[in-house]
Amino acid sequence: KVATRLNLGEDLKLAYSLQEEEFRFYYSNNKEKYKNFINDFKLSKKEQIIELLKAENEKVKIINKDEQLAKELSKKLELEDNKQLIEQINKDEELAKEIANIEYNISINK
Repeated sequence: KVATRLNLGEDLKLAYSLQEEEFRFYYSNNKEKYKNFINDFKLSKKEQIIELLKAENEKVKIINKDEQLAKELSKKLELEDNKQLIEQINKDEELAKEIANIEYNISINK
């Protein structure tokens, strides 16, 4: 009986020891996983912020470039309009001179 009790006590002690060891393993493993999770989360949050800042900077660059192109195009169109207006004025003046010459010649020939 005593041997059985000793064996039972040793078995319980061994079972308890194994259970404690398993608990410590899972506890430290979970602790490490949680620590890694927190670090990964912080890192991913930081990377997300960096990506958002890069995207915002790129957006600002595109907006600035678009504004510059719009100004250049507007100036180009304005110059083209002015050029066409000057050409039309010159044609009108030329036509007015021709009409004046024709009227003058008609009045002389009367």
